[in-house]
Amino acid sequence: MNLGARGRLFWVSAAIILIALLLGGILIETEIRNWYQTHAEEELATLAIAARAAVERAAGAEAIADADKLADRLAGEGDVRFTIVSASGEVLGDSTVAREELAALENHAHRPEIEAAAAAGRGIARRYSATRETEMLYLAMPFESASTKGFVRVSRPLDRLDRVVSRLRLYLVAGGLAALLLALLMSAFASHLLSRTLRRLVARARELAAGQRRSIAVESHDEFGGLADSLNRLSQDIESKLHELASERDRLASLLESMEEGVLDIDRDSMVTLINTAAAAMLGVAQNPAGRLLLEVARAPALSALVERGRREGQASAEFDLGSSRPRRILARASSLRYAGGMMLLLRDVTELRRLEKVRRDFVANASHELRTPVSVVLANAETLLDGALEDTAQARPFVEAIRHNAERLSRLIADLLDLSRIESGTLSLERRAIRCLDTGQRIVDLLRAAAQAKKQAPSCEIPADLSVSADERALEQILQNLLDNAIKYTPEDGRIRLGARLEDDFVRLEVEDDGPGIAPEHRERIFERFYRVDPGRSRELGGTGLGLAIVKRLAEAMGGSVGMEPVEPRGSRFWVRLPRAGAG
Repeated sequence: MNLGARGRLFWVSAAIILIALLLGGILIETEIRNWYQTHAEEELATLAIAARAAVERAAGAEAIADADKLADRLAGEGDVRFTIVSASGEVLGDSTVAREELAALENHAHRPEIEAAAAAGRGIARRYSATRETEMLYLAMPFESASTKGFVRVSRPLDRLDRVVSRLRLYLVAGGLAALLLALLMSAFASHLLSRTLRRLVARARELAAGQRRSIAVESHDEFGGLADSLNRLSQDIESKLHELASERDRLASLLESMEEGVLDIDRDSMVTLINTAAAAMLGVAQNPAGRLLLEVARAPALSALVERGRREGQASAEFDLGSSRPRRILARASSLRYAGGMMLLLRDVTELRRLEKVRRDFVANASHELRTPVSVVLANAETLLDGALEDTAQARPFVEAIRHNAERLSRLIADLLDLSRIESGTLSLERRAIRCLDTGQRIVDLLRAAAQAKKQAPSCEIPADLSVSADERALEQILQNLLDNAIKYTPEDGRIRLGARLEDDFVRLEVEDDGPGIAPEHRERIFERFYRVDPGRSRELGGTGLGLAIVKRLAEAMGGSVGMEPVEPRGSRFWVRLPRAGAG
């Protein structure tokens, strides 16, 4: 049977009380018996001394022969038995035995009390008496008269002691049962109080384990009060630690979420246990993949191979493409963790970095090529002039024109490179203010009208008069001039060119639309890159540097705007620039 704390406490208390009562009763009974026997021995000793004196006063053998009467006279009406025994053990007189029956009594020489009295002058014994048929207490002393020697023995039955002890035992049992009942009631009440307090503490401890943190009222200053106070302090400590852990967890989560790098944590079975938003975006995971295998989350053999190599070597890194529709270049690093064979993966999307590196390499190559061509032409024509063509004016003119043309091309190229460098480095000073779009647009159309008329083109300015942008005036002029200049160059004779604008939320969208040959889809995404040409040969023939649209894009972005292009049906292109509307924000 499974007893609770209350039951165990009650029965332990009951057992202790019962054992205490039994031991107390036994001790009291023993003490009373010893006291009664000691008192009886003292009384018998007094009587024995008096009897010995009476026997010693008896004169002559005749008096001794009448010892039985003397014994009867000494006993009187009491319950004390007097016996006079000769030195040889013969019973001379006994107050409880008739004179004629004395001869039938056994010799008392070997009675314990007689032997002890003969040896020590006093003998005491306790035993059952066949004559009285009861347990007796005997005390014997030697006597010596003028005519004889012998022993005087005094005895008393112990049934009175038994009656007293029995009555006392009854009182003890009754009192003990009453005390036991009272003690059990008090023990039950105390057990109830203690178990109630204990149950309350246990319930509080379970609440604490379940995460419910509230204080316990300390109602006493005993051990339970100390335990309640300890639980309260433990609850406060746990709450404080939980707040610290939650704060650390939130800081870690914020740190992970704010990282541009992707972070994955996997266990020894390659199960994903942690992933941040950046990693989920890189892997194309919409839901939290925690608890799933890495192979299920990212179907990239290169990543799995990196993990295996990291387990073997402790650390490993690799660069690979991830994704199929729009591949991204990922630089990954795998580091082995100390606990349970886990791995930490750090993913960095270097697609843009590698693209910029390629753009830089292409820029260096293109810039070198663009500079080398006019320089080579200038050098070749200069050498031809030096070889003798300079003396013939008519023959020298084409060479000089070629030198001038390529020098102008170099000047435009260097100017565009310098402008682009200042824009990208942030050293170009832009003073943004409210500029009326119609005024600037009409001014640029008028500036390029001569070039357009040379190709029988009539560019139009269709900008509403109420539209203004927040921009740097010179930068806006350069943007519109580059876009219109390109439209004039690539639109055939009698082509249509329109400069327009419209309001889009807090932005003004400026558009240059033409009905030229248009741009093939494969070139549209790269059209704003430096030195990128759809038709390199024709571009150089028309005097383009390949930097005009790149400058347009950088200037627009520097003023908080954006650029783009879109095809026009049935043919042609529309280049647009979005700039903040004046007064917006």
